[in-house]
Amino acid sequence: MAKIYRRNFLEGIGVPPEVLGFGAALLAIAVILLVLVGIPGGNVVHAELLQNPISLEKNDSSVLHIKITNPLEETVTGVRVYVQTPGTTQLSVYPQEHVIQKLGPRETRELEFVVLPLDTGAAPFLPGEYKIDVMVELKGTHYQRTRTLIVEK
Repeated sequence: MAKIYRRNFLEGIGVPPEVLGFGAALLAIAVILLVLVGIPGGNVVHAELLQNPISLEKNDSSVLHIKITNPLEETVTGVRVYVQTPGTTQLSVYPQEHVIQKLGPRETRELEFVVLPLDTGAAPFLPGEYKIDVMVELKGTHYQRTRTLIVEK
């Protein structure tokens, strides 16, 4: 039923039926290409918070498990992996940066970063959702993954 409604809506604003069929074909081709080629960064950076949510009452922390895969057919050197917490200075990540000295073709390296909230006397850490950005610089190309850490009271 939704398909009929959408078609009627598009025809109602002047989109001819033959364009609707052509648009559907283009969309199908685009989806197939994304699946075959992959979404940029999708095969280079994988990040997962091993404990999520964490509890302030239990004084929890989490581990950010990161997998970096070299998508190239050549060995790369100096792959920079760094983590930022935009919007807060009270979420600590250790280490904040790691450099992979050498990564062979299609090779994967796994790293772990500790993530924990920091409570200060002037600004107590509040429950909520906090973004964690994982960035990778590999042979001049930047890749990024964002994860959300949920902090409960």
